[in-house]
Amino acid sequence: MRSGFFVCIRGAATAQSHTETKMLHKYKIRQMVRLVRAPISDSRASRSGIYEITRLMPADETGEVSYRIRSGATERAVREHEIRA
Repeated sequence: MRSGFFVCIRGAATAQSHTETKMLHKYKIRQMVRLVRAPISDSRASRSGIYEITRLMPADETGEVSYRIRSGATERAVREHEIRA
């Protein structure tokens, strides 16, 4: 049995392996990152500015991948361009 999942592109189903999907993400789970710029009024921003990647999210309609990041009890979703290692 082949491991992977199906991605529907304009009605056509294509198989894509998990390793191909992971290659789209620049950062890995449990990696520590910083927000590039957190708005001053953003109450969700960590005081230290350091977050841990908790989940890899799929690409959005623009093709940019997202992540779930956490610092203490605060967890949020960010796009890849918003964080740096």
